Amino acid sequence: MPRQSPQRPLMLLPSTGIGGCEVFFGRLVEAVIAPHRRVSLAFPDVGEVRRLIDAPRGRRSLYLPWLGANERAGSDWGSFSRQYARACDLLRRTDADFVWMVLPAPEAAVGMMAAAHDLGIPGICVFQLAASAVAVPSAERRRARSALMTGLLPVAVSDDNRAAIAATFTLPPQRIRVIRNAAELRPPPSGDDERAATRRSLGLLPDQMLIITVARLTHQKGYDLLVEVARAWQAAGRSAKFLWLGDGEWRSRLIDATRGLRNVVMAGRVQAEDVRRYLAASDVFVLPSRWEGTPLALSEAMSMGLPVVAAAIGSICEMVRDTDAALFAAGDAAALDSVLRRVVDRPDERRRLGAAALARHASYGSFDMLRLYQALVPEATGRRAARITRCRAAVG
Repeated sequence: MPRQSPQRPLMLLPSTGIGGCEVFFGRLVEAVIAPHRRVSLAFPDVGEVRRLIDAPRGRRSLYLPWLGANERAGSDWGSFSRQYARACDLLRRTDADFVWMVLPAPEAAVGMMAAAHDLGIPGICVFQLAASAVAVPSAERRRARSALMTGLLPVAVSDDNRAAIAATFTLPPQRIRVIRNAAELRPPPSGDDERAATRRSLGLLPDQMLIITVARLTHQKGYDLLVEVARAWQAAGRSAKFLWLGDGEWRSRLIDATRGLRNVVMAGRVQAEDVRRYLAASDVFVLPSRWEGTPLALSEAMSMGLPVVAAAIGSICEMVRDTDAALFAAGDAAALDSVLRRVVDRPDERRRLGAAALARHASYGSFDMLRLYQALVPEATGRRAARITRCRAAVG
């Protein structure tokens, strides 16, 4: 008998901030909504998150609130019991027959995993960011592991990510699929006119180099290394300017650290169209992250044909080879400085790296990524777990 496609999917995003994970969720929503008449979306009632999701979801979905910051009792994601109770309620109210979870941390929705397992609802659980194993209380880990070994298919976005998820939930690595993130932007049809206007708006001279970073303002993303490089370049009289797009908990710290640096522009978080516009106006993309899932911003920069300078960490090295990008040792400001100088000072190297990045991206884009997710749905649907009465009793 052919497996029936899900008719009433529920999609969960537990985040309260905006980054690559949340952008990925928004794009996945677009893909999942298209073939369905009704999709239920659960995420915290936070203005920034709602604005990100509202555009793709339109009127073809039902919004249901997930745990907000005031319901998490001081923890990052809320207690297991709160997660579990909310999950049971949402699954009952929506009569969901499939669950999509997009998780910025392994422990972000263990309650939803357990609830889906107890109600026999299959699904796909996408772990977007995990650099190492996370300590999860043993009882909760066992519940999550049972779900991930039966009705839920776990997906990691890199090989490093898979190893961390396997260690966190004591899963066999082969149980976890790897589907790397991908995204693309297209250069503006107006080309040089828009590029020139954007560069003028940043106060750039016609031949001045613009080095862009698109990432949350956090320790993870290596902005402290960029501050060191910007300070050294200004002292040396180098004319290049650094443009940083993003927001995060390091914003105030970085504002203080860049005070007096005339070669740094912090533009904050901008809309997707502005990201494309700023990338098109830039000469080099740099990402000095200490760890990553699979950074969407890197994929977008590659799709624009920008030369890439990036930290040589596992997940980035899965996206680009040393022939596709200029790589440096993660956490090493001197190495970043040296590699970035070489790329900025050599036009032929920039052209070569830009062409290599574009060719590399052409081999795996968002269409390929979504096709792999769609191919998993029938398998996940066929792994429906046995129904357990615990959750049914919990939701009445």
